[in-house]
Amino acid sequence: MWEDIIRGWHSFTKKSFFMFLGLFVFFSIFLILIVFITSLNGSLTIWQDRIKVYTFFAPNFSNEDILKIQENIKLQFPIMNINFIDQNTAWKRLKESLGGEKEIFAWGSPDNLPKTLEISMSSLDSMEYLISWLLSNPNVEDVKYSLELKNQWINISRIAKNLKNLFIFIGSLAYVIIIIELLAHSQIAFPNFSIISQIFENFFTIFFPSLSSLIFSYYLLYFFKDHLSNILPYISIITIKHFFLWGLFFFLSSLILSFSSAFIGWHRLKG
Repeated sequence: MWEDIIRGWHSFTKKSFFMFLGLFVFFSIFLILIVFITSLNGSLTIWQDRIKVYTFFAPNFSNEDILKIQENIKLQFPIMNINFIDQNTAWKRLKESLGGEKEIFAWGSPDNLPKTLEISMSSLDSMEYLISWLLSNPNVEDVKYSLELKNQWINISRIAKNLKNLFIFIGSLAYVIIIIELLAHSQIAFPNFSIISQIFENFFTIFFPSLSSLIFSYYLLYFFKDHLSNILPYISIITIKHFFLWGLFFFLSSLILSFSSAFIGWHRLKG
């Protein structure tokens, strides 16, 4: 076994530097696409939480009754977050948003403000049903939400979903075909008639470029994370744990593809 490992390592070191570089570029592009798709889907979840439905109640409507309505909403609709904003909290938020206009508050009082439920949904497709349900309640004075923002999010979400499905299908297929064919042709160019040593050679050929691309992508993300997070907020959440999982994927795929390409290359050489 050790002789096969050593023989596979020697065969790997004899291969062209350009093959290593080509695989490194391929893995880097593949990994950057994974980071982009992951960040896009995660960022959509963050953006979705910012699409709020504000439900206003009369100042004299009891907090207990509002909390009952809040529980009913949780039971009947797909809710991501729902918060009760009392008058004092609303008053503080108003002061913070107006900043220096402090003289406005000299004559005002939080008691005059409506009580509010702040709602974000896990499925925006149900937003219209929620709004209809809220407006049918006689205790609800008004409902505010951004229909334009909701429609924009749904359109972007559909595009992201299609990109994700396209990447999973075409990207995964290309990943398997390119690696297996490249290694099989490489074996014909650098014949190694031992199946075991060829498997180890293929493993080294795949794993080291993929490991290098992981390190490269990690530091690339590290230096540009602050700039990218303005566009894709979720990218700031991607940590070394994500890269560890992707590294595990590359390791397992290296094993599987090494077996496949070794037998394909060996069969072609025998033929």
